[in-house]
Amino acid sequence: MEHGGLTVKASYTTFDDHVEGSSTDFFNLLLAQSRAAEANGCSSCQRVTQALQNTLTDIGSTLIDVGFRYDFRPYAVWGEYFTNSARESLRSSYQGVVLGGSITHGQWTPYVTFGSQRLKKLNAHRISDADLLNPSVSNSLLPVFNREPLFPSNSARQSWAIGARYDITHNAALKVEMLQVRLQDPARAYPTPFPKLSPPSEPRAKSFGLYTLALDFVF
Repeated sequence: MEHGGLTVKASYTTFDDHVEGSSTDFFNLLLAQSRAAEANGCSSCQRVTQALQNTLTDIGSTLIDVGFRYDFRPYAVWGEYFTNSARESLRSSYQGVVLGGSITHGQWTPYVTFGSQRLKKLNAHRISDADLLNPSVSNSLLPVFNREPLFPSNSARQSWAIGARYDITHNAALKVEMLQVRLQDPARAYPTPFPKLSPPSEPRAKSFGLYTLALDFVF
């Protein structure tokens, strides 16, 4: 929807997917072991069993995105709110917001952005410390659920960026940006969109910077 310099957009998307291929054998084995451990007193294994069943059959998630942009030259401001809600599976549910502003002067457009993403619900497939002592758990493969980064589960982070765009022609622009990211839980952070670049023997940094220089063309 557009009105004057204001543009508003919204989207609602649902996903129905599941695990396929050779990995299903591994998940089916874990599912059988989780059911057996649950029958032998592992209370937290009930959530593991449900998560594995949904992962193998129908993960199911919903993505809602609402955003706006307001241009009042030479200034512009924009914002976006998004939320992802997943069924109990090997995925987390999260929500976030992005805010930004810019000013255009001739061919230059410097800008600044801020983003924040946090967990709404941590995928509850981790086994409690007490249940890890249960022989049905300790003598199986189930402890992998509590080891990182096999199932990274915390994508919460904050970021800010400053950058500038220089319009070379009507269909080409040069962009430079400095992005700073701060992770809430580096040990459980998703590998994307910021993969771990430090050596395997070193822990992932809680804060890091990303510097980009790009030349964009529109055909």
